[in-house]
Amino acid sequence: MNENVPSTPDARASDTDRKRVAEVLIAAVAAGRLTLGEHSERLDALYASKTLGDLERLTADLPSSAVVSPTYPSTKGLFSKIRRQGQWVVGGETSVSSVFAAVIIDLSAALFAEREVTIDASAFCGKTVIKIPANASVYDAGTAVFGKRTVTASPPSSPGGPIIRVEGRSLLSKLTIVRAGDKHDWHSGLGPE
Repeated sequence: MNENVPSTPDARASDTDRKRVAEVLIAAVAAGRLTLGEHSERLDALYASKTLGDLERLTADLPSSAVVSPTYPSTKGLFSKIRRQGQWVVGGETSVSSVFAAVIIDLSAALFAEREVTIDASAFCGKTVIKIPANASVYDAGTAVFGKRTVTASPPSSPGGPIIRVEGRSLLSKLTIVRAGDKHDWHSGLGPE
């Protein structure tokens, strides 16, 4: 923030200000102070906010001590099967690697620290399945060498959801991206074990 501009409610909010408020909202969900629905509503309002006053209203009923720095996990599978699912925090950049392994990443109940996330999904002789939320937009920008990368996800159910960019290389491997609730869901290895 410019030191010559006072921090008033009418001052323009920066990306750093929005990121700080996003961390407060994630901590509130983790502490049970907000439901997932309330978190989603406030996150939509967060990214539409223009001033510091807009941001203050989003956290006015939350204790300031609830701020925690969320961890952004990397998931690595080596000769194994790994399944990450449930409520967990997805950071702006997350890495997933699979070497002679199956890695299943279920983002349908995940909390997104940022609206746009990048997942570096790389594999060698492995299988990676990424299950995205119903309202997410997804872009596969990765490559395959003697492998296969498939996006079977239908269009987002509603606008304003997270934007997920999947990068990385599939070498002698398979990467499949599915949407929660789509008919391809069960066929991708996400069904009952």
